[in-house]
Amino acid sequence: MLTSFYFTPDHMDDTSTHGLVLDTNASKSISIGSDANSKVMTVAYAVSFIKCGDKQTSTAGLTDASLVLRHSIHKISSRNPESGSKYDYKMYAIVHTQAKECSSKLKDVGFEIVVVDPPIQREEIRGEYLKKTIQREWCCGHDEFVKLYAYTLPEEIIVHVDIDYAFYKPMDHLFDAIAYDKDSPEGIAARGALELERPGERLPDKIGAFITRDWGQVAPGKFPPAYQAGFLVARRDPTVMTEALEVVREGNYLEGWGMGYGWSGSGHGGYVGAMAMQGLMAYYYDYVRKDNAVELNQCRHNHMGMDVLYRNHPNYMPKRVDKKYVGGCRNGQEYCEGELVLKCCSGDCFEYACTSIYLHAFIQT
Repeated sequence: MLTSFYFTPDHMDDTSTHGLVLDTNASKSISIGSDANSKVMTVAYAVSFIKCGDKQTSTAGLTDASLVLRHSIHKISSRNPESGSKYDYKMYAIVHTQAKECSSKLKDVGFEIVVVDPPIQREEIRGEYLKKTIQREWCCGHDEFVKLYAYTLPEEIIVHVDIDYAFYKPMDHLFDAIAYDKDSPEGIAARGALELERPGERLPDKIGAFITRDWGQVAPGKFPPAYQAGFLVARRDPTVMTEALEVVREGNYLEGWGMGYGWSGSGHGGYVGAMAMQGLMAYYYDYVRKDNAVELNQCRHNHMGMDVLYRNHPNYMPKRVDKKYVGGCRNGQEYCEGELVLKCCSGDCFEYACTSIYLHAFIQT
């Protein structure tokens, strides 16, 4: 339930009124004009704040991180002519009511503050195991579902990231692939420019979201990959929030780790974040909205400075997985840029980041 809505002068010359509206008008087309250069389309960039009082959410830390994030977005937007982008931006902070105190400073650095209650309470969950245990899930249990409000922001294209990100390159091809029909010249060009986790994979006729998977947790062949909840590019669609919350209310989550456990026995269970956004949205896009989301190359679109080869922890169990996976890519592909990732981990990353990486999460670096 929306409890408050605050406005900040992110666009000093923008006289339009924005509001957060939970509606079901998700089928309307996105209009950017017959001439793509005749109108600058605004993309919503959102972060979520869920709680105060730990090292991740000190007021000073949030202010510093938000300034770095916003500056990096500014540099890749139409406001920086050198970027070459045709997309403007608007900053949002989706703030849980319990995080109002430590996030209020974000109004001063150009974020529009959206204060919300958690969209679901534990008492609403019908499955007993999930109801009893969800609040122990990393990081925030059912409170993390405030991130779903991103799908309801007024802009037609939404980017949601964690606060510890920085952007390096414009993502116009992702936005174009959502905004333009697949058979239009612009849509064809945008789809041809996509850098996928599995090159050549069939694309949906209408792309609802771009995601990356949390392959760093995967023990190959033991359970499917989680959704990486720190990064999302999506078409505005409030029905995604409605449907995902109904999955939670049903609460069909089987205790255990690996195939046959987790959400409806899908295998999305037991890993970090499985009962919260990491597992819920992986299940949602695998089963509820199948063939709606496109998985992007994780190294380029959600770089986390980690080794994506299966040769170290987490979940490194060389005697329990098929030996063909040991030392190979966690995603099962023959090539996954593992050596380039290690190069970045060793600190020799700047040139690669500037030329190949769209955004970087600093959680691991």
